[in-house]
Amino acid sequence: MSLSLQVLRGGPITAIAISGDVDAGNAHVVRHAGEDALATARYLVLDLHRVTFFDCAALSAVLHLSRRAAAAGGRLQVTVPSPPVALVLDALAVNDTLQVGRGTAEAYAEALREYITVSTAPTPAVERPPATAPVPARPERGRGPRPGLAATH
Repeated sequence: MSLSLQVLRGGPITAIAISGDVDAGNAHVVRHAGEDALATARYLVLDLHRVTFFDCAALSAVLHLSRRAAAAGGRLQVTVPSPPVALVLDALAVNDTLQVGRGTAEAYAEALREYITVSTAPTPAVERPPATAPVPARPERGRGPRPGLAATH
């Protein structure tokens, strides 16, 4: 079965629904689509429930996108995976790393709630010094003649 991607963009969140086989021959397509999504979104939801084949190259692409999202201050979520995807994820124990298990709508809503929480969190006040000009240092007294005066004897 051929690979099919459907991309849904919504502000800081992008969802990509993937259908068909994801393998070494086309995992780069998933990776590039995810990278394009993360160029404008902080949160990426991958809907993998229609994936019919999923190998280690596919997992590598997904893990790459997860690291990329985290580096940008966001996150990747994998929605309810199909049996072939679940088999690979379980065998390699990466379910917690990828936050697997929610439906697409629930994952999208959770990412949106997290974005709103992060975006509206109060920022700590930055203490700034007063806006005054620096006071020039006074020359020490008793150290030679003052400028402009000739020494008399």
